[in-house]
Amino acid sequence: MTTSHKTRFHHAAFLPALTLSAFLVGVGGTAIADTTPSAPLEISGKQASIEIVDFMQFTPEELTVEAGTTVVFTNLDGSNHKITVDGAHSGRMSMNKQWAHTFDTAGTFPYACTMHPRMKGTITVQ
Repeated sequence: MTTSHKTRFHHAAFLPALTLSAFLVGVGGTAIADTTPSAPLEISGKQASIEIVDFMQFTPEELTVEAGTTVVFTNLDGSNHKITVDGAHSGRMSMNKQWAHTFDTAGTFPYACTMHPRMKGTITVQ
């Protein structure tokens, strides 16, 4: 084996570690592995919940609430998610993190995870 082959082999041995490091570090150096629960959200008034569970599923996918209700999204899934609904965006939500949005007007509001396009649902506000 020539020196160049040893060098390539040496670098190849570190490739899995580098790939793992890149996976564990998010934008801005924030660790993806942070699963510390969010501090409880302080919400007054009506509240409803949507959870992310079972490897990228919203539950419930369809939700009906009264105007003025705050919907709390909770990520109980091992993946990161970014929720968008009614022109609002959650930012990156790691496991056990929460984000809330209040629906003040009647209508039908589709919501989705911008990181996983197949994840979507609808909130109907009466």
